[in-house]
Amino acid sequence: MLPFKNVFDSARTNITQSLFPKSDREILIENLQKKSSAIEKVLQKQSAALSGGGTAPTTTELKEALTAAQESQTIIDTLKEAAEAQNTVSESLIQKVISSWSEKPVSEGANLQPSPSIPAGCNLVCPE
Repeated sequence: MLPFKNVFDSARTNITQSLFPKSDREILIENLQKKSSAIEKVLQKQSAALSGGGTAPTTTELKEALTAAQESQTIIDTLKEAAEAQNTVSESLIQKVISSWSEKPVSEGANLQPSPSIPAGCNLVCPE
């Protein structure tokens, strides 16, 4: 039964990914999470080595952590730019909607005379 479950889960994941593809923002966030886990791994290893409970990270691991930190900053900058661009698009859309509400076009045949008002002392009675 277990292999069938794995096949079902895999098929469901593939269908979900094709029907609802990830946005650029989601992909960037996932990449950032991967980079931060690489940095965290090296820091944990260094912490263990300093406390006497493990070995220090190798030069290669330190270089990978530094590269991950630099790439993380690039991803953060990209996310910031995307958020600012989205805010700009949203703001311009809102401004267009507000301006379209405030501008009421007048058609050529429109009656520009004010509607008559009913004095407060009048009683309107409909004939039966």
